[in-house]
Amino acid sequence: MEKYVNIMLDKAFKTVFGEKQVAIDFINATLEGER
Repeated sequence: MEKYVNIMLDKAFKTVFGEKQVAIDFINATLEGER
């Protein structure tokens, strides 16, 4: 069975997006082309 990180959990979310720049880059990449 493969293991994965469920980012819907608080601890996993903070681990993935704990750094402000990582969160900003992710949001910018997700919204690219929306303007």
